[in-house]
Amino acid sequence: MAYKILIIDDDIGLLKMLKKYFEIKKYEIITAENGSEGLSKLKLKPDIILLDVNMPDIDGIEVCRRIRDKVT
Repeated sequence: MAYKILIIDDDIGLLKMLKKYFEIKKYEIITAENGSEGLSKLKLKPDIILLDVNMPDIDGIEVCRRIRDKVT
């Protein structure tokens, strides 16, 4: 079973590059282009989250706070 990684970043080029790299390493990749989309994809239960801090709609710090609120 491969680890599931959720990558949340508004830089589409970087998102695609990271997705391709981790897929080569046999990880299952879920991508989100903004904080809202990333929060909605938490239901897919990723093992690891790579999160950009500087995003336009909901910044990475707020996304992290919301994730922690759901887990604790």
